[in-house]
Amino acid sequence: MSFYERINTAGLVTSLIVLAWYGLQVVPQMGTAPVSEIAYTGPMIIAVVVGVILSVITAVLVSIGSAIWLTVKEGKDAVDAEFGNEDERDKHIGRLGDAIGGHVLSVAVILALALIWMEFETFWVANGLFVGAWLSAAIGTVVKLFAYRGAF
Repeated sequence: MSFYERINTAGLVTSLIVLAWYGLQVVPQMGTAPVSEIAYTGPMIIAVVVGVILSVITAVLVSIGSAIWLTVKEGKDAVDAEFGNEDERDKHIGRLGDAIGGHVLSVAVILALALIWMEFETFWVANGLFVGAWLSAAIGTVVKLFAYRGAF
């Protein structure tokens, strides 16, 4: 597994955990309170901030762990080769995942605009954008992981 593949996998796992936490905070309220009274803003802000912080921490930990593993397993030269080279394949896979993720985000924004035009509650618009942004990143990452395995 390449360095970029490990980073993407760790980021996907982290984002799944944060989204699950957010869902556990908000979804139970949907059955017991009117949409206008659901407390989603605080959990959403926490999820975004914690998600960003955890993504950075995870990337650093994966980088350090990969460097230690490669040093022990193959020596310092392997570390220099692994971390110093983003080849054409890595760049192409990154662009592919980012492009598909961008398309998903575009759809989410259009749907959020449609919700606004139809005068839905702010709860639905905010959560549509939140989940749409998460889906964009997650689908882009999944595409990258499949591409690393030769699926595209």
